[in-house]
Amino acid sequence: MGSFYFEQLLNTALQGIDGYQITRAVLGVAGTILLLSFLWSAYQAFSSGGDVRMLAVSGIGYLVLGLVFADYGNIFRGVNSMFNSVADFIYSQVGVGDLFSNWLGQLSGYIGQNSWSTFWKLVTGSVSGVLSMIPLLAAFIILPISYLHGLGTDLRHHPGTDVGDQHGQS
Repeated sequence: MGSFYFEQLLNTALQGIDGYQITRAVLGVAGTILLLSFLWSAYQAFSSGGDVRMLAVSGIGYLVLGLVFADYGNIFRGVNSMFNSVADFIYSQVGVGDLFSNWLGQLSGYIGQNSWSTFWKLVTGSVSGVLSMIPLLAAFIILPISYLHGLGTDLRHHPGTDVGDQHGQS
C-alpha cells in the first residue's frame, strides 16, 4: 500500500532534519534542561526534609526521559511506524483511500477548472463578493470534516462495509 500524504510529508521533513544534524543540537539542549530540572527536583526533595519518595519518583521520570533522549531517532521512527501501520490497517479494512490526498485533488481540479478568478470576487471587497465566497470557503473546510465524521458514523453502524458505496460514491 502506498504512503499517505502526511506520511510522505513527515518522512521528507525527517530526512531534511537528519541531513542538517538539527536533532543532535536539540537533544543537547534538551539534555541540559533535563539535568538542570533533575537537580532542581533533587534540591526540592532534600529541602522538604529529605523526601526520598519524591526524589525516587523524579529520578525514575528523568531516567526514562534520559533513555528516550539517548535513542530518540529510533524511538520516534518506531512510534511513527506504529501509527503508519494502524493507518495502513484501517485503509485495508475500509478501502476509502487517502482522504486528504483525494480532497487536495478535488480542490486542485476545481481551481484548475475555474482558475483563481473565483477568489478575485473576495478581493474586490464588495458585499456580493464576500457573500459568494462564504459558501465556497466553507465547502473547502467543512467537506473533509463532515466526510470524516460521516465515515466514523458509518463504521460504527456498518462495520466491514465499503463506506464509498454508502455515500453513493463509487
